[in-house]
Amino acid sequence: MRFVVALVGLPLVLVAGGCGSGGSGSAAGGGEGRWESFHQRAGEVAEAWRPGPEWSSGYVPLQDPTVPLGDPGFTPETEQAFRNGWYRERIDVPGAAPADATIRFPAGALSVPLVSAATAYRQLDRGDPPPCAGRPPAPTPENRPSVRPRNKSTDGPIVEPGPDGPIVSPKPEGPIGGPGPVVPTVGPGQTAGSGQAPGAGPTVEPGPDGPTSTPNPPSPPSAEGPAGPTVEPGPDGPSTSAAQAACVSLTVTAVRLGTAPVRTSRGMAQVPAWVFTVAELTAPVARLAVAPGAVTAVPRGTAPTGPVPDTAAPTGPVPDAVVGAQDVQAVNGAELTFRIGVGACDTAITPLVREDDKVVVVGGGVTRATGICTDQLLIKPVTATLQRPLGDRPVLDVATGTPLIVRP
Repeated sequence: MRFVVALVGLPLVLVAGGCGSGGSGSAAGGGEGRWESFHQRAGEVAEAWRPGPEWSSGYVPLQDPTVPLGDPGFTPETEQAFRNGWYRERIDVPGAAPADATIRFPAGALSVPLVSAATAYRQLDRGDPPPCAGRPPAPTPENRPSVRPRNKSTDGPIVEPGPDGPIVSPKPEGPIGGPGPVVPTVGPGQTAGSGQAPGAGPTVEPGPDGPTSTPNPPSPPSAEGPAGPTVEPGPDGPSTSAAQAACVSLTVTAVRLGTAPVRTSRGMAQVPAWVFTVAELTAPVARLAVAPGAVTAVPRGTAPTGPVPDTAAPTGPVPDAVVGAQDVQAVNGAELTFRIGVGACDTAITPLVREDDKVVVVGGGVTRATGICTDQLLIKPVTATLQRPLGDRPVLDVATGTPLIVRP
């Protein structure tokens, strides 16, 4: 029996690897006898696929509307900014909608209205980055943990804490009322002159007729200078107030109307797009420019209505050890990379594929854990090789029958 003892972290975790080996699989997924339940359900999904007329006559994009045009040369910071939509513009983005343009399919074309560059940019930009964990914005002098701000008062000496009590530094121009020596404040329990910074003022000592003062010898200047940060011991050694960088935004420096290659229900098409030049990337970023009224939504799939092997309910859960797919990561000829959802303790992760001339149905096979495990969904990329290039065939999820979107 499988027990769930806790919900750890987020319910959805993206991982580059899984709890077991993934790798590439054949079009049949391998082990047809073991995965007979997958192939039976995949056949039902393929048989139930009946898209409407817009599938072959309209514009149904099967790809995310933000498309890098080439290798963007991501760093971890710029990839995070791209995934989250963190942009800032350094140009005036045009607000007027252009004239209609044409989508060019492998067989045929379609004239469509477009949105303005400003509208496309608003869709692209989803906000500003928050400070990263461990990487806060550059602190101001007032909130630096190890730099004490100077007293802004102009009518008295500057008092700072020292290791043995208050330290008094005279103002350069002396106290209000005229020039003269500044007598430091003596803290409780101190002898006069204790805790005083060398060179900060006279030392006060008792004399027969009252306090006398003798100047301290000057101390060598600090390497940091009078305005440098204070270095204080920390748990692992000295700590300073060096500023750290915050998470980055992507800077848009130019925009033009162009096209982008997009996977659609009618195959790969050249689709009008606003192309943004981004200073931090080595390739521009395109945002599809087709007006919403000309876009047909991806149809929902039809899950099998007959009994699923090893389950009681006709439309019940996917058979145990078979999991559904989330999206497509990449298509390279006959090589298909897609993401599946697996449990935190699942092992022997295997890509499963069933294909025919019209559709490709995908999912995954796993070995379930028998002991105690957390209740988590991990997203695992797997790769399978089809019998022939994908072409314009849709990729359907074995669990829901819905076409999968390409999200690199």
